[in-house]
Amino acid sequence: MTSSVLSYFEEYFTPDCDVPLSGHSTGQIARHIHSLLDRRGTCQYVAQQPVGGLRADVFVGHSMTATR
Repeated sequence: MTSSVLSYFEEYFTPDCDVPLSGHSTGQIARHIHSLLDRRGTCQYVAQQPVGGLRADVFVGHSMTATR
């Protein structure tokens, strides 16, 4: 069994919760990734940037590199 951590912006995706931007492509992608990881084992969701203390076989996070 694989343990995973998914970290995304909570405005786009939160498991089992309706969020304002869930219909955007970022939210749809996060929902799909979470579903795939959850089927392979346990998937812990962490909103935004995790600080530490997480242990997992797989980490998937969303990074914003563009500046305004």
